[in-house]
Amino acid sequence: MLALVLLAACGGGSEAEPLSPAQASKYFTNIDALLDQTVEVHAEGDIDQAAELAGQAYLENFEFLEHDLEEADHELNERIEGLLGPAFRREIQQGMSQEALESRVDEVKGLLEQAKTALGVA
Repeated sequence: MLALVLLAACGGGSEAEPLSPAQASKYFTNIDALLDQTVEVHAEGDIDQAAELAGQAYLENFEFLEHDLEEADHELNERIEGLLGPAFRREIQQGMSQEALESRVDEVKGLLEQAKTALGVA
């Protein structure tokens, strides 16, 4: 339900109406902040909160970019989804090390920079 509210509030995400660069930029900014928070709370030992934040980065942000990115660069979309999707949250919950988490976040952030370019977001 929250996703529908966010979608309606942003006015984007439908197949007929691509996100504007400003809308996409907000999602990228949110993902970046949530991934930073994920790393921080994981380092503090709060595994459940880290998994929750990672889930928010994906479910409440990346999924809104996914359709447009799929059209712009299918392979890049698949790579990000594979690294940031539901398996990431499970890996955190199953004891992913801090080093592995930080490495994953760095990799995802690099791919998100490529996604920004693919979507024309400055």
